[in-house]
Amino acid sequence: MAEHHFQLVPVDPRFYPAPDAIDTAQAVVRALIPSAEEVHASCRPGIHFFDAGEGFEEPKCPFCDADTAPWWSDAMSDAWDGTHFNELRITTPCCGASTSLDQLRYPNGDRFGSFIIEAALADPAENPSSEQISQLQSILGCQLVAYWITR
Repeated sequence: MAEHHFQLVPVDPRFYPAPDAIDTAQAVVRALIPSAEEVHASCRPGIHFFDAGEGFEEPKCPFCDADTAPWWSDAMSDAWDGTHFNELRITTPCCGASTSLDQLRYPNGDRFGSFIIEAALADPAENPSSEQISQLQSILGCQLVAYWITR
């Protein structure tokens, strides 16, 4: 049976919220998604890749819409230092544009970040509204990407 998880990740992959803001945001997410078996936050050293679980698809170039499959895996390996990602900046081989791995167009919610809040094993019908996401952004002090994944 599919497991649904709601995730919130800052747009800035290097952003770390204040500890009291994290506690408050977790409480708000628990109230918004009461079906979740667990709501947890994680601050990780360095930048990590949060994949979309079963829905993974390689990203597209945000400039020319080219498929990144021929080079994405190598770019990820080059950016990985063994424990986390360091430099995300790349030049796309498809069109020569200067961008970063986190700015590629990931179709199913894959994100880079140092911080995440996840409501695990939750009911997707309890999808927070844009106003509720704005409230969480105010609490945490950052812009957020909110999405559901299936594992």
